[in-house]
Parts: sequence; C-alpha cells; structure tokens
Amino acid sequence: MNIGPEIDEIIYKYYKITVGPYWPPERKLVEDRYETLFFPFIAVDTPAFSMEKIWSGLDVLGYLGTWSATAQYRKKNNADPVALIRRDFEKIWGPMDEYRTVRWPLHVKAARVHGDRE
Repeated sequence: MNIGPEIDEIIYKYYKITVGPYWPPERKLVEDRYETLFFPFIAVDTPAFSMEKIWSGLDVLGYLGTWSATAQYRKKNNADPVALIRRDFEKIWGPMDEYRTVRWPLHVKAARVHGDRE
C-alpha cells in the first residue's frame, strides 16, 4: 500500500521487519507480482491499475491489525505488533481522524487459453 513517503517507510518496516517472518510462504507470490507462478499459457499484457480508499490513520492501523502476519505475531509473542509502530505512525500522520488516500497496486497474470482467438 502507498500513502506517502514517510508513512510508507513506517509501514514497509512493519511489513518486512516486524511481522515479515510471520507471513506464510505463499505471500511471496504476491510480492513477486505472480511472475514466479508457473503459468503454461500465452501471457497477455495487462495495464497497471490500483485500488484506492480514503482512510483515517485509525483505519490504516486497524487494517494492519487484520493481516495474517500480525495475527501470527500476536499468537507467537502474546503482544500486539501494531503497538510497536503506533507512536511513530501517529507522529507522522498527525490527527488520527485526518483522512488520506491509500492506494494498493494490483497485479494480474492473465492469458488467453487459445492464443489465436479474440
């Protein structure tokens, strides 16, 4: 997800370092944009696109709390990893009821099963 450079840096460190070891192995497929997925078809180029939401800081922190890696961290450590970044996040975000645009790049691996058909 992308919000802005300073917030993105906090979330990236949370994603990779704090809860990174708790992601299931198949998460790597998403990180690799499905490029490493075996795909025995003729690939079709797809446009770049993303999903957008307008969220408050509380919405973003709540979303981080839904991640499977966050749940695994909680289970293994009996602690909430979101609390580890909350202070830095709030300092950069400002008022937590302030809204910003949150974007998620979406990646598609598409193909035509019969490459010569329209």
